[in-house]
Amino acid sequence: KSTDIMGGGTGDYSHSIPTPSETDSSSRPTTNTGGGGGGGLEGLVMAPIVLDASDHSIILQKDVDIEQDSSEWNQIIRPELGGGLSVHMRYLRGDTAAKEAKLMALNDGSSAASVCCVQLKFENKRTDSGVLRRVRIVQRKAGDKPSPKRVHLPQEIAALGKHQLSKSTIGMDFRKLYPSDREGQWCAKFDIKTDRGTNSIEIRPPLAELLNPVVLADMEEFEVLKRKLRGVHQRITSSFSVGDGNSGEVKRGDIPKRIMKCANLAPVDKTLSFTKDSLHFVANLPFSGDSLLVSVTCTSTSSVGKITIYCDNAIASNNVMDSLKRAVVTE
Repeated sequence: KSTDIMGGGTGDYSHSIPTPSETDSSSRPTTNTGGGGGGGLEGLVMAPIVLDASDHSIILQKDVDIEQDSSEWNQIIRPELGGGLSVHMRYLRGDTAAKEAKLMALNDGSSAASVCCVQLKFENKRTDSGVLRRVRIVQRKAGDKPSPKRVHLPQEIAALGKHQLSKSTIGMDFRKLYPSDREGQWCAKFDIKTDRGTNSIEIRPPLAELLNPVVLADMEEFEVLKRKLRGVHQRITSSFSVGDGNSGEVKRGDIPKRIMKCANLAPVDKTLSFTKDSLHFVANLPFSGDSLLVSVTCTSTSSVGKITIYCDNAIASNNVMDSLKRAVVTE
């Protein structure tokens, strides 16, 4: 049975409260653990804040950290199919995801690896001047996939006027549902409802998003790890085209950002530029903790680049490679 938190449904749901000064509903205050009136705010919620879509100055000022700790936006509901409602989503990572999980009471210190936070952006793109009302999210059963143990859903948006947008965060705790390093092992399904209808969405984080980034100080540490992964089944390589950004070719200068946006990796020595025509990234697989190393090579004059992944888990390597290949192909 689906539970609509705005309808007073039951279940182990957690909510959090944004401060009035913040610019979107994914923003939440820091909990004061030192006592006083600021502590113990976990579990409270207020209505999402609605902004004009053209007010980029406010949005960008708040989203600086989130832009660094998130994947690319991906459209999941198109306005022509959603009664004028456009919805984009992106995965949150790093410190941003940890803070969100803590303030949603989803991270008790022992379940950080099983928590997934997703930011949604709702925008009214109706062709007339109509208002979208009662924009809300309802959880559905995940079919043959195990559902999250706990879910945080944002409060409904009472009204979303023409060219207005609002952002909210869904938090999901998949604790005890984390059996392996397989692609698509987590799944959560929701209905997004408005006064103009219902659209169903499915959130299935790719393995590339579930990786745990590992920061290495220099290439020497990278080479030490790589020497342990020289077996024929511990390395896979794929090529991609490099060009001017047209006809499916990616610009060489765009590759570092594209790689970081599609996978939760850490650049070696925090370097996001080509050094001797190479880029290097490291992460651990989420369940086994096995190292996963990524090398990207591309000369300034070549029309072809190469991605190499080193890992003991060949299936996981191929899953991550699929994500990286999509990142270096233009639409």
